[in-house]
Amino acid sequence: PSYDKIQRKIFISTLLITETIISIILTVFFCLKIDVIKSIFGIQQLPNHLAYISIATAFVIVLKNFFEAIARTKQMGIMVLWAQLINTLFMLCTALIILGVFNQGLIGIILSMLLSQIACVLFYIVVLRHEFTMTISIKMMTEPLKYSFWMVPNDFMKNVYVMSDKILLSQFASAAHVGIYSVLDKVANIVKLLTSNFGKALTPYYMAEKKKNENIDMSEIMIISNRLFICMVIVIAIICPYILDFLYSGAKKYSFLVIVLSFSFVFKSLESYLSSALMFSKKTRSVAYCAFLSAVVNIISNMIFIPMYNIQAAAFSTLLAYVVSFVVMYYYSACRFGLIKIPIKQISTDLFFAVMVVLLVHYGNLISSLALLIVYICRILVLNWQLFKAYFQKVKWLLSVKIMNKGKK
Repeated sequence: PSYDKIQRKIFISTLLITETIISIILTVFFCLKIDVIKSIFGIQQLPNHLAYISIATAFVIVLKNFFEAIARTKQMGIMVLWAQLINTLFMLCTALIILGVFNQGLIGIILSMLLSQIACVLFYIVVLRHEFTMTISIKMMTEPLKYSFWMVPNDFMKNVYVMSDKILLSQFASAAHVGIYSVLDKVANIVKLLTSNFGKALTPYYMAEKKKNENIDMSEIMIISNRLFICMVIVIAIICPYILDFLYSGAKKYSFLVIVLSFSFVFKSLESYLSSALMFSKKTRSVAYCAFLSAVVNIISNMIFIPMYNIQAAAFSTLLAYVVSFVVMYYYSACRFGLIKIPIKQISTDLFFAVMVVLLVHYGNLISSLALLIVYICRILVLNWQLFKAYFQKVKWLLSVKIMNKGKK
């Protein structure tokens, strides 16, 4: 709904109160059922006080994500960057103090995470204090509740298939394999962080476009971002054997699985464009269906293949889940509802070319790998030269306008 400035403040305040109450109820429920939760995830050896601190951290993270979403919607990217910087520095400082001075182990790390998230929330409260009011309106929550009803099972199922491989690995694989897979996942998360933040940055764009057009043309953005992410995957394919060898002795032979997980996040980025089109068109039921189907595919494939192939099965099951998610999202957003225009042929061609390059990089030597990377970057520049040229001309024009304005002053 479209609100004026006062109504928007009331709506945001009501949304914050509602989310806080729901989060408190869930936090209390999880604390009361902590033994059941630990048995489900196979972490019965985890002390209860650490579990309680972890649940409290999750509660604070929910609040932080709410304030961050408000800041991103208002295109306050600098404030988001400052918040992340405060979060990181505060966590490092508190971790050094708790671990070094008080000589605490795991509890010190978890406490530092909790305190850093609290510092981040306090920063957002100070920055965004003018966006809230003491007045709330329950009537304003009717439409958002209808919109977000299907997002609850969607987020739940996504967390299920994100965690299913790790849970099943802990049951069927050795502790060494679980540790190696965690390292592989951390290295591949470089691509995940890049794609996730790029998708969040496009939220204001989606909101503006949906006000003007029912059908959003994302062709140029998807082509350029997909090529950049693929370029990142190729870079990771070159350097990951050296990173793995440094982080974990004997993990270098699993470098190909990092590439598989990285490609999973490339498909995740493509899926995020489609899911955003569905969500901003209030087709959240379709988003939930997609998450459910992907979770079923991931869980079944993990249950069948992890006992036989361990971490290899976990990596390829993750890739399969994100591919299925992308295909189903494409059907709903582009084919069935016609909400978004995407260059599926161009994206398929780029992905095929990237797979060939990555295979050559993985099975070739360092010199040939760097040569292929340079070729791929040149290909991106040639194919998108007109777009880059228009972008730099726009930047040059903006700079000239600023210089002229300063001269007038």
